[in-house]
Amino acid sequence: MQQILLLKYLGFSLSEIREMTIGSGDAQVLLNSLQIQKRLAEERLEEMKNVIAAIDSTSQALKSNQQVDWSQMLKLIHLTAMDQSLSLQYKNATNISARIRLHRDYSLNQEGWFPWLFSNLHLKPGMKILELGAGNGALWSQNIANVAKKLDVPMVYLSTDYVFDGQGTTPWKPDFKGYKPMNVYGETKLGGEEEVANTLDKYFIVRIAWVFGVNGHNFIKTMLKVGANHDEVKVVNDQIGTPTYTFDLARLLVDMIETDKYGYYHATNSELPATESGYDENGTKTGYISWYDFTKEIYRQAGYDTKVTPVTTAEYGLSKAVRPFNSRLDKSKLVENGFKPLPVWPDAVSRYLEILKKQRFFDELGK
Repeated sequence: MQQILLLKYLGFSLSEIREMTIGSGDAQVLLNSLQIQKRLAEERLEEMKNVIAAIDSTSQALKSNQQVDWSQMLKLIHLTAMDQSLSLQYKNATNISARIRLHRDYSLNQEGWFPWLFSNLHLKPGMKILELGAGNGALWSQNIANVAKKLDVPMVYLSTDYVFDGQGTTPWKPDFKGYKPMNVYGETKLGGEEEVANTLDKYFIVRIAWVFGVNGHNFIKTMLKVGANHDEVKVVNDQIGTPTYTFDLARLLVDMIETDKYGYYHATNSELPATESGYDENGTKTGYISWYDFTKEIYRQAGYDTKVTPVTTAEYGLSKAVRPFNSRLDKSKLVENGFKPLPVWPDAVSRYLEILKKQRFFDELGK
């Protein structure tokens, strides 16, 4: 509740807050929330200092029988508080839509956020664009005339399996149009897909899932931290998909944008080839995997002896967010169009763990 109230104070809508708070069981999320609250408290202290200064100034004026400009004093307090509040809202608004709303409501630039942003991109014919988060696609839809008439640029737009309903067991085909987003995040990404496809002629819409990389937080880092301090962890085994390593994905995207084989694609790391037992010689799950299988392999490669217990999503019960049971993405179109598939996911985990070792990540955990 505190986190919800905090985000509401920052100007986020309830729909935005829902996606930012639900499922936030990670201690890091709570820590981030506390740090934001601390900054807000510090902001309030600064505002109160201005109030105290104004009171002292007014008191001195009264003592010396000088005329007090009350309207100016009140204006000073109001403007200082409002300016600081808006500034902090903008800095803390990691959700891009919140920043856009602040720009729209308070900026002296009446051109509008997206037209202004587009004009400052200085795009030229022949350029290539990698769009890592077009959100609802407004950057392109609000500049459709400029894009269509003046530019000839190919674009890569990263999306997600959340544009589907997450049900069933059949892998999602990249050109399947039976969209049914399961939450606001999925709706937003689908909106971005549609705006890009309706605005541009040359585009790659690439859907990914279960992403991990060197920067930021991800499932692997979280499970390594949890496993270092617990004898047993419980992980869901009825949400199925395949991880995506950002390093491998980046190489594919570079290859893609050098071609004219535009369209929709799915790109996660590859699954291990199927075996009769369903496992390879290391005991690693073949084919599509669950978060439970993913955790087992992470711990095996990291040398953890933490017990991993499989549970259903219902049994786990910590997150109230709607999450896909079926994140299987069919990647056959990559091969059909001459692109090299991403390496198998256990290999990606191995290379990623080596980077964490070099960064002394395990030293911080006492492992």
